[in-house]
Amino acid sequence: MGINLDERFVVQFAPEKRGGIRVELLDTSRPAFDACVADAEFAESLIRAAAEGHDVFQIARASKYEWEHTDMG
Repeated sequence: MGINLDERFVVQFAPEKRGGIRVELLDTSRPAFDACVADAEFAESLIRAAAEGHDVFQIARASKYEWEHTDMG
C-alpha cells in the first residue's frame, strides 16, 4: 500500500515474510529511498499522521527504528 503525501513524497507499506511491516519513504525527485521494518502499530500511526496532514517523513525518521538508505542512481 502506498500513500502520496504530496507531489514529491510517498510512503509505502508492505508485509514482511518474517513478520513486521516494511516502511519505505520515497522522495521522487531523486532515485533513492529509506526503509525499515517496523511493527504494525507504528505503520498504522504513520497512516493516521498522513491522514491528519502531519509530516510523515519527520515522524518516521524520529522513530526508534533503524533506517537503511538505498541510492538507486
